[in-house]
Amino acid sequence: MLECLFEYVQLFSAYGQTHIGLILARPASQSRSTEEVLAAYAEVFGEKIDPNLVRYHGKTLADGIREAKQLQQIDAQLQVVLTEGDTTAAGAYSEYQKSGTKVTVIGQGNELPSQLLGFSTIDYHLGEVGRQAVALLAEEDVRSVAVPVEIVDRK
Repeated sequence: MLECLFEYVQLFSAYGQTHIGLILARPASQSRSTEEVLAAYAEVFGEKIDPNLVRYHGKTLADGIREAKQLQQIDAQLQVVLTEGDTTAAGAYSEYQKSGTKVTVIGQGNELPSQLLGFSTIDYHLGEVGRQAVALLAEEDVRSVAVPVEIVDRK
C-alpha cells in the first residue's frame, strides 16, 4: 500500500494544481484506497481536501457524468479530477469535453476507456498481480512480491 501512496503523492505533485476534485467509490471509513488518496493530497498540499470536492459512489459512466457536473458547480476553477476507475473517468471526461471545460481527468486501471479516449490513468498491473498470486500458491514459503504501480500519462 505504501507504493500506492507514493504514486498518488507523485501524481498530485506532478500536476501541481490546487483545484483538484475526486470521484471515488467509497468513503475512507470503508476503503483503504480512498484513505490513501486523501492522505496523499494532505501530504502534497499540507491540508485536507475540501470535503465538497470529494464525491462518493462513483462507479459507473453515469456517475462520472453526474459528479463531473457537481464538481464543476462547486469549483469553477477545477483543474484536475481523479476518479476511482477508468469507466467513471470516461463519464467525467465526456462531460468536460461536451461542455468545453478544460479539466484533466485521471482514471485508475488502464482499461479500455482510458486507452480509447486518451486520458491518463493509474495502472496497477492486475494481470501480473494475479499471475504472481497463483505462482505464490505453488510455493511452500510464505513471502510477498511487489508489483509496481505505474502512472500512464496520456496528456
